[in-house]
Amino acid sequence: MATKKREALGRIVDRLQELSEEQLGSVADYVAYLSDKVAWEETQEILSNPVLAEQIRVADEAWMSGKMEEYAEWDEIRGGKGLANYLRSS
Repeated sequence: MATKKREALGRIVDRLQELSEEQLGSVADYVAYLSDKVAWEETQEILSNPVLAEQIRVADEAWMSGKMEEYAEWDEIRGGKGLANYLRSS
């Protein structure tokens, strides 16, 4: 873990120890909100890319049509090559 991140986490833990149980619940809710917000922003970024949005639409249609041959097994993608290398080799 990067030093700055470790230091920030240490400061956060120090502050959290001063909070009540109710306040900790609020902090947990806020952290969940931030995590969800990041995921939503990433989704928006992907969907705003016309090429990726079209690929997702085509994949959804293939899935709904039962065209399973158009999909790779997860193990095949992960199998040491990773997704980026798998896509390049397809």
